[in-house]
Amino acid sequence: MKTLHLLLILCLPLAVSAQVPEYKFEASYGMGYADYSEDGSMRPVKSDWSALAGDVFLEAQGRVGATYAFLNLRVTGTDTDTESWEESGVLVQENDMYMGGVDFNLGIAIPLEQSWGTFTPSLGFFAGFQSYTRENFVFFSEEGAVFGPKGTVNEDVESYGVGGGLALDFPLGGQWLWGAETSAYWMFYSYAENDAFDTGIEGDDGVNWESSLWFAKKLKNDGQIMGLKLTADLQMISGDTTLAEGSNAVVEWPDNDWEYYSLSLFWLGEF
Repeated sequence: MKTLHLLLILCLPLAVSAQVPEYKFEASYGMGYADYSEDGSMRPVKSDWSALAGDVFLEAQGRVGATYAFLNLRVTGTDTDTESWEESGVLVQENDMYMGGVDFNLGIAIPLEQSWGTFTPSLGFFAGFQSYTRENFVFFSEEGAVFGPKGTVNEDVESYGVGGGLALDFPLGGQWLWGAETSAYWMFYSYAENDAFDTGIEGDDGVNWESSLWFAKKLKNDGQIMGLKLTADLQMISGDTTLAEGSNAVVEWPDNDWEYYSLSLFWLGEF
């Protein structure tokens, strides 16, 4: 009998650890609405643009002791729509614009089981790359509208940040779950390069903040769920000024705000 008790004690931790997934994978496809604006400081110039957008999100997690190391990426693309520029409240320019971008997150998450669900804090590193393409320029003055030169102007933006997040998972009976997620990253470095100017500009700093609410159903395959997720993604970068290469002309990268609101279908599997 003592031998049986000893075997049970030794096997209990193995049985518990077997229930803990080694890997977690998530994939989603979303559609939504994007908004972008710039606010100049050298001149009272403001831009406004919005368009439909779509995104694909992929994430992989692997267990390391009581934590999970994760890597995820989001690929976002927008439709082409009109960007308007005003100076002192007067329309001075219009052009078409669309954006394509990729975001990466790398970090660790620590799931903590509670009586009501799961509480998961996380720490990580953020890297974002966005490319804005502008074309079909029209300039406005008191004399009327003037069509600009044909061709495109590309503005490439990269940003890097550190921060963390928090996720909450709540079971609803035996088959349904809902949850909430939020994360914030301080951008310690940002850089923009616009091929209309022969120079690049570093930003002062910035913030990236993303929050989601989701609702899902357990699938027949154990450890897998599928559901809908509503997400708000906000990015604010403080621009700066610099001298154009080989001249005394001052070039500004205005303060800019990026907003993206999406509804996505997602799948999550634990193995």
